[in-house]
Amino acid sequence: EAIAAPGYLEPLDGQIDLSALSADELLGTTLRADGHVYAVPFASQTIVVFYNKDLFEEHDVALPETWDEFLAASQKFKDAGVTPLANGLADAWTMEIMSGAFLPNFYGKDFFGEVTSGATDFEDERFVNALEKFSALKEFMPQGYEGVDYATMKQLFSVGQAAMFVGGSFDIPTFVNAGVNFDIMPGPAAEAGGPRMVATWLDGGYGVNAASENKEAALKFIQFTATQPFAQMLTDKLANVPAVDGAEISDPYLAKVSAMHEEATPYIMLVAFRCNTPTGSTLLQNGLQELFTGKKSAEGVAADISEGIKTAE
Repeated sequence: EAIAAPGYLEPLDGQIDLSALSADELLGTTLRADGHVYAVPFASQTIVVFYNKDLFEEHDVALPETWDEFLAASQKFKDAGVTPLANGLADAWTMEIMSGAFLPNFYGKDFFGEVTSGATDFEDERFVNALEKFSALKEFMPQGYEGVDYATMKQLFSVGQAAMFVGGSFDIPTFVNAGVNFDIMPGPAAEAGGPRMVATWLDGGYGVNAASENKEAALKFIQFTATQPFAQMLTDKLANVPAVDGAEISDPYLAKVSAMHEEATPYIMLVAFRCNTPTGSTLLQNGLQELFTGKKSAEGVAADISEGIKTAE
């Protein structure tokens, strides 16, 4: 990845009105070192569970709402000879995506704030327990899941060989275009009555070159990207959930995604731990591959992540 040199981007807070964006939404474009916002985020992505409506109906499987129900539904598909989950391990980033549908509902609403403030670390029993629970899903992934890559996962779901696929809201057009009779749901609650949180993040942002010869005009345009009219254009033309609230979302899938944001939590490593090397994402992705292949325990993976975060530069 190319990294901008210090001073390349103009700080925007204090120069444009960012009140249409929440503090959580601005986290991804805020530099931790000085607290300034350097870009206006434009689109929100959310991790969801895609499910094949035909397979659920054919095998009389109820939509799971809790973790135990999710495991039971997966077992029912497996017993019927249907692959429950299309996801595999070959592309490490997809394991991080998959974890975003399940881990937050086990480590809870408070963990993000506490781990980013230093009040706790990734060896916290809530995070270790979340990893342990999540690892149970290896029993429901495709045969030879260690070698299943992103393209293959989507193909397995598209042709009806797998009942579910965990991915981002950015995957919706793929399955619409493939003609799959699908719908989406959030990951399961840890227990009955618990929240069904979804992990979200802002997928890019618009900034201004600090050395621009047309800085005033650039800031005027950037101000427009932080308004509701721009958000409406973005969702209408690019089929994404906009970062700025207030747009009327006509796409039925995106409308469902937007409604899920009432129980949103930041996609933890991308939002908070991608500033140093190794990144939190690298540590988590490698750790999940080791966890799902039995090379390390949940405790071992958590310890590696915690140590890596603390020693990153």
